[in-house]
Amino acid sequence: MKATDPEKRIGRVTCGPSGLTLVEVVIAIGILLISTGALLWAFVSAKHSSTVAQNRVLAMENARNELELLRIQPYSSVSNFGPVAITNAIFTGISGKRQWTVTDFTNSSGDSIYKEVIVTISWLNPGSAESSSLSNSTVFFNTN
Repeated sequence: MKATDPEKRIGRVTCGPSGLTLVEVVIAIGILLISTGALLWAFVSAKHSSTVAQNRVLAMENARNELELLRIQPYSSVSNFGPVAITNAIFTGISGKRQWTVTDFTNSSGDSIYKEVIVTISWLNPGSAESSSLSNSTVFFNTN
């Protein structure tokens, strides 16, 4: 190469057999770090969403189970309950409370016609201070 070569005069460095320049390597590492960070954030977010969904399914199962246990009780013994800590094996590892509210509907002579039962499950999601709750309800008719 002559000293009067146009590429030498303006100070351009070309990528040839000698490899990549330091600027190209730094830019490539920056792009790699940004995309790795985005991928890591996506995995953490997916794990959190999965845990919240799993807890919600467990809470719904617990509420359904409570309603089934109430269904086998005599009609007259179904009344308000809770809130109390969840000690059910279904909810292992999750701190929460359960309660149910009973609203008694009567006819004009004061006889109970039916009871609406609302079971509420509330819990703290592990790994965060976020609390969640859900309710499930049913109606029990007086068959006496």
